[in-house]
Amino acid sequence: MKFKEALDMIVENVDDTIAALIVGTDGIIIEKSIIGEEDFPQELNLDLIAAEKTSLLKSSLRTADDIDIGELEELNLFTEKYCFLIKLITREYYFLVIMKRSGTYGKSRFLLKKAKLILEKEFII
Repeated sequence: MKFKEALDMIVENVDDTIAALIVGTDGIIIEKSIIGEEDFPQELNLDLIAAEKTSLLKSSLRTADDIDIGELEELNLFTEKYCFLIKLITREYYFLVIMKRSGTYGKSRFLLKKAKLILEKEFII
């Protein structure tokens, strides 16, 4: 399964998903899948969101290390309008799924876990 196919699987099969991304911990989007342009919320800047979520992720990774609570696996953020699901693939790459609050959160988490199991070997050097 290629990166784009894994992301398309999430966007196409989880109601109210807006975008699914693979992002490096430098904040650069590696691959993305988005809903159609006509349905894409104009207030969402994917590059800015990826950069900001990367900053949050790095801080959370450091905190988990500092207080010795185990490896961080995922981080989820809910706002008034959107859910942001972050699932680490490795310490250098992660999935970021953006969905409306009405989206099927559990199904998205399941498909992210499945995609990680399929793709993580592609990220190991």
